[in-house]
Amino acid sequence: WTGCGDGPRRKRLIGGTAAALLALSIVGPIPLESSVTEALALVVPVSQKRREQLKGELQQAGFYHRRALEEFLGVRNAALIGWLLFVGAAMVVLASPDENLTPKVLLGGSVILLLIYGVPRIVLSGQAQSRCRRIQHSLPDALDMITMMTTGGLPLRDAIERVSKELHRIHPDIACELR
Repeated sequence: WTGCGDGPRRKRLIGGTAAALLALSIVGPIPLESSVTEALALVVPVSQKRREQLKGELQQAGFYHRRALEEFLGVRNAALIGWLLFVGAAMVVLASPDENLTPKVLLGGSVILLLIYGVPRIVLSGQAQSRCRRIQHSLPDALDMITMMTTGGLPLRDAIERVSKELHRIHPDIACELR
């Protein structure tokens, strides 16, 4: 979940970032069994350092769910496996003794396979940078409101909670971070 409470911004990673993998747009949540997601996440090995980097980018992009990393890797790896199966089937279907299309299919399939592997990370980085910019843009408003409320005698914790509620529609990203 994105950490935004029960509001409309609450979404699963599979519905947000993974859609970038398939259509570069946000779609509704796709329910996946957790054991399947875990198994798919382990198909392509990722070093611990790389896992930590991905987890940080997922959090910067607003995906705080404890299984966000496994969902991201699982969906990406499922797309890789699906594409490999598609290329294999295409090679079987297009096989003919007259013309050898295997090298062309393998080359095209390899290029698209690299895109399937790399594009989700690029989109995730873009989402993280965009969210950080939105938070930086909204931070002065939030700090100003918190200052006014604490100056007026409201305790800091209550002021932060109130500002989070007030900014929820205008600056949803900073509101999520203040909760």
